[in-house]
Amino acid sequence: MNCTRAPSTVPATACVLARARRLHDPERVLFGSDFPYAPAPAAGMFTKALDEASGLTDQQLSAINSGNARRLFRNER
Repeated sequence: MNCTRAPSTVPATACVLARARRLHDPERVLFGSDFPYAPAPAAGMFTKALDEASGLTDQQLSAINSGNARRLFRNER
């Protein structure tokens, strides 16, 4: 699987996310973005497209998109 072509595209990022999913429990993955350097509407569209292309469950997406970071910063397990 070659995830290096056009690294800032949804397919390439989804490829990296799929690789991370195979190597790590989704509870150990955090989402990050270029916001505020990317305009909010663009960041939102990219995130939505990535969520749809990820193949993750709603529970896994919730954990990666915000739940894991919230738990980490609250030092919860």
